Amino acid sequence: MANYLLKRGKLWWVQRKFPVDVKSELGTFFRKSLGTADVEEAKQRLPGRLAEFDMLVQEVRQTRDAGDLFEAADDQLSLAQMMAKYQSQVLDVLSNAAKLRHLRVLEGYGQFVGLDLSASALVPRTKATVDQWLLPKYGHTDSGRRALNVLIAFFDWVIGSGYLPPPNPFAGYRIKPVKSVTVARRAWTEDDLSKVLDGLLEEVETP
Repeated sequence: MANYLLKRGKLWWVQRKFPVDVKSELGTFFRKSLGTADVEEAKQRLPGRLAEFDMLVQEVRQTRDAGDLFEAADDQLSLAQMMAKYQSQVLDVLSNAAKLRHLRVLEGYGQFVGLDLSASALVPRTKATVDQWLLPKYGHTDSGRRALNVLIAFFDWVIGSGYLPPPNPFAGYRIKPVKSVTVARRAWTEDDLSKVLDGLLEEVETP
C-alpha cells in the first residue's frame, strides 16, 4: 500500500491525489484526519479512509458515465477497450509529454499480458508483469518508478470505473532507484608527479 500518511501538527492525516478525470469535481487532494497521533493506529485507520476516497471517485464517474458500468461477466471490457476509454477520459487532458509516457508504458504492458484480457484476468499476472517485464525493461530507475506509477494510475481508473473491485493490484509494489556510487580518487604521490613530469620532459627533448 502506498504511503498516504501525512503528519499535521500532532495528528496523522491521509492525503491522496485525486485522478485527473475527477479533479474538476473533487479538487486536487483528498485530505482527512485519522484522529490519532500514534502512527501504528493511523496505519490501521488508513484503509477506511482510502475506501472513502475510492467511493468518492467512483460516485463522480458513475454520475458522469451513467449506465457505463459492466457488472455482468459477458460485458467485461478487454484491456484494449479499457485503454481506449482511459485515453479519451483521462490521458487526453494531460500534457503531450505525460500522455506519450503513459501510452508507451500501457502499450508495452498490453503487449506483454495480452490486449484481449478482462480486468479480473489481469490481476493474477501482476507479479509476472513486474518481475518479467517492468523491471527487466526499466530497472530500478526513475523511469521504472514512473512506469509503475502509470500502471497504478491506470488500475485506479479501472477500479473506479467498476471493472475491477479494490484493491489496486500494483499498489503494493515499490521501485526505489539505485543511486550511483561515487568512488573517491586517490591523490597523486610525489613519485607519481615526478614520473609524469619526466615523461613530459622526454617528449619535449625528443626531436
